[in-house]
Amino acid sequence: MRSIWSLSFLHTATMNPLSRVRR
Repeated sequence: MRSIWSLSFLHTATMNPLSRVRR
């Protein structure tokens, strides 16, 4: 289940900066 946590963290880390730049 660690894979899901890692993926979730990566997804959030990637979406955070992207969302900020898009806004």
